[in-house]
Order: sequence, then C-alpha cells, then structure tokens
Amino acid sequence: MAAIELSELGVTFRPGQPGAVRALRAVTLSIQAGEFVSVVGRSGSGKTTLLHCLGLLLRPTAGKLVIDGVDTASQTDGQRAELRGRRIGFVLQDRNLLPGLTALENVLLPLRYGWPRRGARTRARELLAQVGMADHADDRPGQLTPGQAQRVAIARALIKSPSLVLADEPTGEVDDETADDLLQLMQQVNRTSDVSFVVATHDPEVGSCMDRMVRLTEGTVAADDRLRTERIRLSSIR
Repeated sequence: MAAIELSELGVTFRPGQPGAVRALRAVTLSIQAGEFVSVVGRSGSGKTTLLHCLGLLLRPTAGKLVIDGVDTASQTDGQRAELRGRRIGFVLQDRNLLPGLTALENVLLPLRYGWPRRGARTRARELLAQVGMADHADDRPGQLTPGQAQRVAIARALIKSPSLVLADEPTGEVDDETADDLLQLMQQVNRTSDVSFVVATHDPEVGSCMDRMVRLTEGTVAADDRLRTERIRLSSIR
C-alpha cells in the first residue's frame, strides 16, 4: 500500500459563489513510503494548496485522500489533528522559528502538547547533530543564518518521527550553495529512513534534484516524471 493516495482530489474556494476559485482539479497521485518527490509549478498553480491538503490543514472539496491507510475524508477535525501531529512534519520557507527560544527549544516545540517527553531533549540534540547544528543548540534564531535556521526547522519537523515531511519552498530564501546543502541534507534524511518527502518549489532545477517531479499547471497534474534513483547536486545543473 502506498503511503499517500490521492484520487480525483479537488479544492474549490467559495464554492457555489461568484468568484469561486478551483485551486486543485481532479489530482490523482500515489506516493510510496520513502519517496522523495518535488511538486513544481508557478505561483497559483496549486502546489501550496496541495501541500495543505496533504498536511491535513485543508479539507478538499472533492475526491479522496488516504494517508498511511487512513481515509482522511471521514475523520473529524480532532482525528485529523491527531494524525497530523503523529505522522506529518512541516518545513516552511520562512522557517517559523520562535525568536525567544533557542534552537534546541524550537526543535522541542512540537512536543509541548500531547506527546511523550521522555528522552525528548536527547532526541532533539541528536537531530540537531544530524542536521549539522550541534554547536548551535543554545543559539536563538536571530543568531543563525537563514540556512542554519532552516536546518533547525528540518530537525523540528523530524522530532516526532513522522512518516511524511512536507516542505514548502524550503530553499526559497537562501543562496544557491546553501540551497544545495539543504537539499542534500533532506536527501540524506530520506535515504536513511522511511520518511517520504514532498517538496513544493517554483524552481524546476530544484525539483529536478529529486527522485520524482510532479508538475502542476492551473491545479492539474501536467506531468509526473520519475527522474532517477541516484542523487544529483543542484550545483551540477546550474
């Protein structure tokens, strides 16, 4: 069974009203456990809406979404929040780190409510070491470069051992060299675990570094290409 199954998924904002917007149109995809997938498209193509559906932040208005065997359409909001908390990690373009907390405290933040905390600080330090930030555990976001802050955000996304990590333009605010390093880091995490990564980007060159590239155009899947089994560095195609 695939980790994620989308069947005829659709999202319409303000349905039945003047000015209704169809953000996604009959999207059908199957993503296997451990896949590293990019979703590529221009602004307004539907890629962020798709990530919000996958992250259970937005209910589709049509179709079906199954995550780890669970049909999310039939779930209550509470059940969706519980599944999201257990199985899904997020990496955002602006990192969304709390400025008053240290890097270690930011990584621990998802565990603040409703999650066992035994050994949490040890795991958080291990994740910071995994992303190359062991020496910055006590630094606050204002002391970090954008690339370092994004590394902390990746560690935070992994703190609950999710099966799926969703990254929305994770390289959008860093230089090419830092973007390359971040992509390699996510690839390494993906390769050494069963965590599926779905990365939304407007940049086809970033998307082409991954195993598979899904192109969205006006809310529909225009192409779904399996690119490679080996890794490629962003710098090698720029």
